[in-house]
Amino acid sequence: QFRNWHHRASSRGFWWENHCIGETSEIMQKATDETRTVDLSGATVLPGIVDPHSHLDLQAVVQSQTDLNAPPIGPVVDIASLLDALRTSLNNGHYSSEPGEWLLGWGYDDTMMAEKRHPTREELDSVSATVP
Repeated sequence: QFRNWHHRASSRGFWWENHCIGETSEIMQKATDETRTVDLSGATVLPGIVDPHSHLDLQAVVQSQTDLNAPPIGPVVDIASLLDALRTSLNNGHYSSEPGEWLLGWGYDDTMMAEKRHPTREELDSVSATVP
């Protein structure tokens, strides 16, 4: 959590609040008697704030959708469990109740279900005749 995050960078270091990464000579200029130092014996430290590949925005979107993944991620093993997951989401309000809005799901894979097929329209309509 980076609330009130104040940082400063130079060509040789990076520091924020009470944390520093960089060349020893530059960091030690800022050190006080209370500064804790760790001798890494020549090892390199990489900042943990580097995230080269993130799906944070996708995670926010799928939180409002029905999990249709197969185990071990989700609950769907067959058509019946897929319909149960959709019904549960519909009953818990995991969709916009605005007219014309759809009940959305993610992680669906028909090849992982016992029947090895997609649900029929009739099966999907058994969840709701008014919410697509």
